[in-house]
Formats: sequence, structure tokens, C-alpha cells
Amino acid sequence: MLSTSSGAAPSTSMLPRNLPPPYPDRRLPPRHPSCDDRSMASNDDQNKVIVVGLCKSVDDAGLKDMFDRFGAVAEAKVMVDDKKHTSCGYGFVTYTNAASKHKAIKHMHQKCVDGVVLTVKNAGVNADRPSISGGLGN
Repeated sequence: MLSTSSGAAPSTSMLPRNLPPPYPDRRLPPRHPSCDDRSMASNDDQNKVIVVGLCKSVDDAGLKDMFDRFGAVAEAKVMVDDKKHTSCGYGFVTYTNAASKHKAIKHMHQKCVDGVVLTVKNAGVNADRPSISGGLGN
């Protein structure tokens, strides 16, 4: 047993190195957007907002209809639980330009829709994943 008086971690020289990956012949299936995804597109998409607090009945088309008055929507996607096939209560809207994104945030953040207050924020690279309570953990 190693004993360190300073509380430092043991040397890494005793740990195995260059181990092959487990199951090298097995490929993972392609991923689909789900409740576990932090975003649904590439990280360089700067015109995307996250919408938290959606009713379970809102689908992709409903989300697009809710946000297309602020500008051209390139994509609207409600996140769905793969096992239950129900809405996770949040989604993403991608606009064709940044001005539309900012307009949507300005007009829809903290707006009451179907009895629920929406949280609409930038869904940039460092955006947090919604918590179970529906907030963004800021």
C-alpha cells in the first residue's frame, strides 16, 4: 500500500499504458437527437436558440410556427425521449441569421405560452443542458 504524507496521488508510472480500446471490432450505432443530447447540430451553428418549457404536445412544426415570426427558421427540433417517445420539454430553433435569433430571444424569453413560462437563450457551444426543473443552470 502506498502512503503519502502530503495527500498527493500515487505516481502514474504504475498505471497500465497504451491499452487497446475495448471491443475494437464493434461499431456504435449512429446517434439521433434525444433528451441526452446537448445540441442537435454542429458547434459552429451560431444562430441557434434553446427553448425550455415546451408543452408535451408541441412538435417540430409547432415549434417552428411559434418562432418563425422573428425570421426565417432553418430548423426547429423538439427533443424526444427515445424510450417513451414523448417530448422532453425543450427544443432548438436555428435561424438563418443572427438578427432573427436575437429578436426571438428578446420577445420570447420569459413569455408565458400554454400556461408555462418559456426560457429562450442562445444555444451556443458552451450552453448548459436543461435541468430536470426546466431551467438552464446558469
